[in-house]
Amino acid sequence: MVNGGRGGVHLVPSVHKKKPISLPSDTSQHSTDWGSTGYLASVFAGEVYLWSSQKNDPKRVTNTGGKVGKCIRWNKNGTALAMAYELKGLAIFNSVKNKIVYEETCNCLSACCITAMEWTTSNMLITGCKLGRVVVWDEQLRYETDRFWSHDGMIIEMRLSCDEKYLVTSGEDNNVRIWFWPQLREHFQVSYTAPVRGIAWHPWNYSLLAIGGGVGQGCVTIWNASSMQQKGRKSPKENNAFAVDSLAWNPLTGELVVSYWHRRTNNDGVPRSSIIVLSNLTTEVDEIEWHVGRVLYLLWGNGGATLATAATDENLCMWNFFGNSPDTLKKLKKKKRDLCSSGNYMFETAKIFGQCIR
Repeated sequence: MVNGGRGGVHLVPSVHKKKPISLPSDTSQHSTDWGSTGYLASVFAGEVYLWSSQKNDPKRVTNTGGKVGKCIRWNKNGTALAMAYELKGLAIFNSVKNKIVYEETCNCLSACCITAMEWTTSNMLITGCKLGRVVVWDEQLRYETDRFWSHDGMIIEMRLSCDEKYLVTSGEDNNVRIWFWPQLREHFQVSYTAPVRGIAWHPWNYSLLAIGGGVGQGCVTIWNASSMQQKGRKSPKENNAFAVDSLAWNPLTGELVVSYWHRRTNNDGVPRSSIIVLSNLTTEVDEIEWHVGRVLYLLWGNGGATLATAATDENLCMWNFFGNSPDTLKKLKKKKRDLCSSGNYMFETAKIFGQCIR
């Protein structure tokens, strides 16, 4: 693991994997996910591989004849992996039984595929497809709701708030929509000039939502979903950002990690990417520039102590986010418990999101 210090030190990963991992430049795809039990799943050549940092040896766990598409998602307890097939199919892989236990076909009338997924804590699976439809399934892939239109075109991303009161979706139609869950009634909409991939709910403030602008915008905005108000904005000019490719709140500290794609190129003429750690919208506490390609994935492991980054350069890197001291993690976990129990979730100013613990 890599010591993720907070002194502005340029970091170089000591643990990274080249393949098997398939990360196309199409930012609408979700071919990698890290489960809570420590297994990182990735799609390569139409099959799913699992990798554990303890074993450091990727293992293929499916044999579908190359049918697995570019969308997978672990459930909350890391025992079930939902995977989309290339054409209208959906399957559930059980990591305990080490096999696919359920398969189903989407009833869309035309050729379709699932492009986004989210699990609830009760193991309901929400899926979105390239036609803009949302379907809710139970854990055995039986329909729970009829299909309904949520976007005009492909659904790119969907995420539930920490208390599962809200569902946010982003689509090919350049809109980000917030829905009441489980009613699936639209709450409000935020429109952009390009499709949005970077959306993330705060880990303990259920109403706090971060949205990253797509290609040509590159801003980061913080929204209060309850009041439908924008509470802060970080201009793309501050980082010369062309797009935000991914966002992730640290589940222990409430810091926001942002993956930027920049207009400015490296010396070899290749557009560069960077990963910024924000304690608030005006304070950058760390920066990583290591990947050559766009960093499409920011994934937390070990309860938030480890950050995995994966990019279109087909490198997967693991970063030790807090250094190597176990005492640091113990203190952070205690501070998080104290903060959550106090109910002090609101903004101190329009530029501060929640409270950063460190």
